[in-house]
Amino acid sequence: MLYFPLPIILFIILIVLIPVLLIMIQFNVINTAFSNMGLSTLQMVLYFAGVLIFSTINIPVYRKKVSTVIYEKNYFPLFKDNIKSAIIAVNVGGAIIPVLMSLKLLSVIHIPSLIPGIVIVSIVSYFSSKPVKHSGIKIYFILPLIVTVIISYLFCSVEMRAAYAFVSGTWGILMGADIMHLKHIDRLGTGVFSIGGAGVFDSLFFVGIIAAFIL
Repeated sequence: MLYFPLPIILFIILIVLIPVLLIMIQFNVINTAFSNMGLSTLQMVLYFAGVLIFSTINIPVYRKKVSTVIYEKNYFPLFKDNIKSAIIAVNVGGAIIPVLMSLKLLSVIHIPSLIPGIVIVSIVSYFSSKPVKHSGIKIYFILPLIVTVIISYLFCSVEMRAAYAFVSGTWGILMGADIMHLKHIDRLGTGVFSIGGAGVFDSLFFVGIIAAFIL
């Protein structure tokens, strides 16, 4: 399934951010943050590019029988046999790539210190988001991002701060805004619930931006 999880104008703005990021790297503005995260500048640029490019791809992983969801016939023809079903999918750019990157960053973080950070961001993300019928999960993403920054200063050292913000923010938002709302899938009436897709994608993308600027 292909679709854009962001309004086209915002998507263009994010595309423009990539050359801006390259310019800042050239002038050594955020190289320290990348170094603290154990990443090269090329790896980080490829990460942002990959997140944007693959945000259009969703992988169906589960089908749930429901009575209130209107099945979208254009989504996943493989599942056309079940008219009253909702498809749970995972967005490649908004979930899979950030999770893989966060797993890589675990090597530079004191893992036990992540537990309170992820829990706090998850709770804040859950109460900052809500299911909207025929639309999906909507999140007031500024609050989880602010909390991510605060906890990264409270729970870890300067050297781990950027990686800590990335991992706790990524896992916290995915868990709180999407996974904890799976129980509300019957209310959405959209036919497809995309983890890391429309609704929370912008939050997950900006977690990466914020992490890059935490020095």
